[in-house]
Amino acid sequence: MTDRWLIIDAMVWELGSIYALEVEAAAFPELASDPLLNEVHMAVLRATDAVARVAEIRGADGDRLEEAREALDAAVTAASSARSVVVRARSERNREA
Repeated sequence: MTDRWLIIDAMVWELGSIYALEVEAAAFPELASDPLLNEVHMAVLRATDAVARVAEIRGADGDRLEEAREALDAAVTAASSARSVVVRARSERNREA
């Protein structure tokens, strides 16, 4: 049981790091409609839901854990693609300042 909670804790940490990208992106209103950032948002929601389902169970359920890992990996991939959009917006803002 402890191992499962360690895995869940690590997944929550990963979700937090991806969510931090969303928080930073919110500081750039011009990015509000960017499809890459919308994809990140939806992927984070799916991963959060999947990780929450893993936390709900009492016994080991490999299928739910695998689903959560896949959803989290998809969110990480989406965030990697979108990170360049935020970096570019930050750079443009810094040039204007």
